[in-house]
Amino acid sequence: MDCKIKKIYFLVFVVAVFFTASQVLAATASLIELFDGTTYENVKFRADKSYKVISFKIDGKKKNISFTDISRILDNNGEDVTARYLGKYLRTSQTAQSEAVETVQKREDWLGETDPVREKYNKPLWSVAFPVSVNFSIPAGSYYQGFKAGVGFTGEILIAINRNLSLRGTVSKSGMQDDLNEIAPGFRIIDDNLKFNVWKYFISLQFSNGPNWSANKKMGLYGFGGIGAVSHKLTGAAIIQDPFTDSMFIIIGSGEGESKLAFTSGFGFVGLLSPSFGIEFGATLDMIMIGTRQNTVAFDPYGNVETALHMDFHVGLITFL
Repeated sequence: MDCKIKKIYFLVFVVAVFFTASQVLAATASLIELFDGTTYENVKFRADKSYKVISFKIDGKKKNISFTDISRILDNNGEDVTARYLGKYLRTSQTAQSEAVETVQKREDWLGETDPVREKYNKPLWSVAFPVSVNFSIPAGSYYQGFKAGVGFTGEILIAINRNLSLRGTVSKSGMQDDLNEIAPGFRIIDDNLKFNVWKYFISLQFSNGPNWSANKKMGLYGFGGIGAVSHKLTGAAIIQDPFTDSMFIIIGSGEGESKLAFTSGFGFVGLLSPSFGIEFGATLDMIMIGTRQNTVAFDPYGNVETALHMDFHVGLITFL
């Protein structure tokens, strides 16, 4: 009887040893790649199906990796032997991606609009910004014949919508000046007190890519487009003289304001000097709808539209709040 019991114990022991050994496989891999892109090359590993882990040493330290994190295993011949060691726990990259998408979707469904990670990412880096700059305006078009470029100033307010979009409000005074040599060529200029006042008012939508001081991104690019009005007024007077007859003539500004519909677009750069203060420079193109001319072409709705252009280059400071 005792002999039979010993045989049974021995048989159980042999089966247990065999079963345990069959659950642990040792081999050498030329490559072990994970779903996150991490790779390990030329490693001796053990695949333990009991604990569902791959074990090996890197730089003298033991590392255990779950079967579910492994994308593929290549042997020394470059053959894919993943299924041999992972068996039913083998996951394809497509399966892993589907599971990841499902996990994210479940997380979003559970958190809803209160997802703190999403809120932090979408939260604007600032609420309001105030750019102030000096501009150099260059007029173009027949409407501005007799006027030349000059220096003015611009004040703006930016109201953040999200991290990339903001509303841009602009008030700008152009520094354009009269050019009597073009208005009255050949005449002597005795006195010139003409003042050409040009004010511009725009509301625009701006797209910005940075800057972000906390992410060590101190330079940013922006672009915008909008609509508004440009107001013109010529005041003062100038005295000119005919060089042949010595006759004097006075040119008087009408003093009447004239506002025109206008469209604006532009781009620029912002460089931060601190988390809330920086420098700004850029360029703007404004198209002013001056008015209509006599239409000589019947049924041509666009033939009587006359436009003029402003090209502005500006540099200044910006404050973020």
